[in-house]
Amino acid sequence: MTTARRGIRKAVYSRSGVLLYESNNTPAKRVWDFLERTVLPVRSRDIVMSRFPGKPIWDVLSQAQMALRRDLSGRQKLACLKFYFDAGGINNLFATFHRSGSRWVSLTLDVALDLANGGEGNYHLEVGAWIISGGTHYSKFDWRTPAGALNVANKEQDVKPLYYHTHHPYNRTRCLRTKNMKVVIMARSILESLESIYFKQSESPRWPEITIDDEDSFPWDRYVDDGIEFYNSWGETMKWHRHCLLMRYHEVFDDPVNSFQAISDHWGMGLPRDCIEKALELTSKSAMKKKLEQGGVKGNIRISFRKERGHLSKQCVERILERLRNELIHDLGFDYSENHGWARQYD
Repeated sequence: MTTARRGIRKAVYSRSGVLLYESNNTPAKRVWDFLERTVLPVRSRDIVMSRFPGKPIWDVLSQAQMALRRDLSGRQKLACLKFYFDAGGINNLFATFHRSGSRWVSLTLDVALDLANGGEGNYHLEVGAWIISGGTHYSKFDWRTPAGALNVANKEQDVKPLYYHTHHPYNRTRCLRTKNMKVVIMARSILESLESIYFKQSESPRWPEITIDDEDSFPWDRYVDDGIEFYNSWGETMKWHRHCLLMRYHEVFDDPVNSFQAISDHWGMGLPRDCIEKALELTSKSAMKKKLEQGGVKGNIRISFRKERGHLSKQCVERILERLRNELIHDLGFDYSENHGWARQYD
């Protein structure tokens, strides 16, 4: 049962990220639909919202919306406001689009940190996530976390996070400190990310309506929107941000030791090279597969063991690539022309 009280009713978002509330056809929705077709077309929207004054205006509106919520106490609201200015004292941020290797990178860093601290780098699967014995060193980057509205990755492990992780584009990071953070951006071909999301959701009982034999069962446009916004926003941010390190998915796999060393140096982790090399052995796909089998798990949505990729119809691929060519301003070095090729299997 839904209620009309603001902050409780189911939230929906417009294309430019304006938070509306579930309804059939409100005046607010009609106004924003018009603005998005005229004043803020897709190609410019992500750029405007990632620069001054668009970004700070959007931040202020989000804070005002939070202040009006009736389900948060005054103390919770103050905690959220404080987080906006100081980010909890953490200065490192890991920004990735979906299915771009963030789980593997974070696990490998946790294992390397545990080894550097004298541990054995042991980890296991728990409720669909890899849990490291030495503690998880990252937390979800969200300004609502101080209010207790979201679960924190290391909530029960008593380990201070060394960095935050987010799937949000820069323009949705509601934190003033983001502009001075040391950011690692993990990029992958949007087409490959979408194909991976589709394949994984089709195998998961969480999305019974999505099937591998029916491409139309997957919300392609929604994820294409997300990908375009993520790449345009962070691509624009990289033009002025002083501390952004771009890592491309396939390049990390081509040279993993040096890639992780670069991340460690960028974030000031000081990881020894031998710990990185050992961690990569412990988090290889073959090592993960053994742990799954030992735990009685035949498969996991977080890990892909497919031998082939690119099983989308020609029509689907062409439709996605056409949108990317027309709407992407910052491709982050990926080719979305007709020569686009699917990546190899990563062992």
